[in-house]
This record gives sequence, structure tokens and C-alpha cells, in this order.
Amino acid sequence: MTWQMRNKINEQIKELILDNQSVAQLTDRDLKERIGSENMIYWINFTEKSIIYTDDLLIQLYSLLNEPPKITKEIIPANVLKKYNSIMHQDLNENYRDILYGAPETDYKLVAKIFQASEQDMRKRFRSLIF
Repeated sequence: MTWQMRNKINEQIKELILDNQSVAQLTDRDLKERIGSENMIYWINFTEKSIIYTDDLLIQLYSLLNEPPKITKEIIPANVLKKYNSIMHQDLNENYRDILYGAPETDYKLVAKIFQASEQDMRKRFRSLIF
């Protein structure tokens, strides 16, 4: 639901920014003037929270797939494991391991300036539930 709302807002913002162009190079000040402070804050808020929730969800899903087999191997005796072959284990392809470290950190200094708040407040607002 968060991504759907964010994408809807994103489309509205793009219409305000692009003016029938495919690319717009704007400073944060130009952007703020075109879309307004309230829209900019709303847009950033949904974007950052969508990214954080997605990162958290990916990490939790990986843990759900990865941790039970590890625990089970410790609990079930080796002779039982041999008899029934093995425990299914899902390992993440090496090419995708970076997703477990989350998205790059938000530029809290810039976001604090836009929100007219402290960096500390922005760190609290846009923090992962896991890390």
C-alpha cells in the first residue's frame, strides 16, 4: 500500500516538474518552488518510508527462509537427519546479498533542511525497525 501511494504522489510530482520534458535538472530549492514545501515533504516522507519498509521486509523474509533450517540442524540428531536425507535450506544468491544491507543511507542533513527539523528528528523518523 505504501508503494502504491508513493507512486501515485510521484506521478503527480513528475507532472509538476517535467513540463512535457523527459528530464529535469533542479536544485532542491527549484524543486521546492515548483511543487511546494508541503508536497515535497509528503513525497519525501512516502519515498523514504517505502524504501525502509521494503528493506525491512526483505531482511525479515530472508531470515524466515534461512534461520529455521539452522536451528533445526542444531535440534535434530545427526542420525535422524541422515535417515531423512537433509533439511531444506534456501541460501541467497551471492549477487543479491547486498539487499540484506539495506538501501544507501538518507541524506539526513538535506532532509532536515527541507523538513525544517533537526537531523536527529529525521533519523528517528526514517529509521529501520530492524537495525
